[in-house]
Amino acid sequence: MRSESLTPVADYRGAWVLEVEGAVSFFGHGGTGVISYQPVKPGEIHLVPFWFIHVVLPMYLSFMNGLHFFHAAAVEVEGEAMLIMAPSMGGKSTLAAHFLQMGHDLLADDKVMVRLEGERFWAATSHDRYRPYRKFEDLGVRAIRSAEKPLPIKAAILLQPEEPGTPIAVEPIPGRERFETLSAFTLFRTDDPTQGVIGPTGLMASRIPMYRVFIPRDLHQLPLVYQTIIEGLKRPSREPLSSMNC
Repeated sequence: MRSESLTPVADYRGAWVLEVEGAVSFFGHGGTGVISYQPVKPGEIHLVPFWFIHVVLPMYLSFMNGLHFFHAAAVEVEGEAMLIMAPSMGGKSTLAAHFLQMGHDLLADDKVMVRLEGERFWAATSHDRYRPYRKFEDLGVRAIRSAEKPLPIKAAILLQPEEPGTPIAVEPIPGRERFETLSAFTLFRTDDPTQGVIGPTGLMASRIPMYRVFIPRDLHQLPLVYQTIIEGLKRPSREPLSSMNC
């Protein structure tokens, strides 16, 4: 579920309803902070946590509070957060799972809330489950390690899957493409570019280093993909990563 443009209405006091067809309805009143639910069928109550966490809560916080969400995973790297973005079936959760296996903390598996504090953007923690598999309406397995507090964002990477045998390579995303990239993975747009004001997406694009990672569709190459990313992020944040072929 995605909206091209949402205007925050923090002063809204009316009723609202969001129905997941055939599963569950969520409803509440603006300003109360209380969200109720009603399963369509008694046997569907197990779907409530998934829809609430993955859709209703992010939409509510975006629409009612003007918060900013990205369709991405986030893991801890050297005490900071790294966002992992990828197209559908692009390996986002698989790579995040490998980072967890290598001892990194999970911040979020699928949707990351980002906020600006001072001069830096921070990634908030989410629930401690992740899905290293394709199963809809499922929260996933519990992460062995999960971050306990928000972390400043170190960088964002965009995965570009390639055919098996393709060399692993990392390249910086040019400034002119950063906004388009982040916009493509913005869950709910709450800024209005027609007003001539730089919104959260534009600010992030100008402040966060972003890299495109070319990865072969080969699970055996995950250790090399991981090593390439880690070695690249050791460079100063504003120093471009040179391509690395492994």
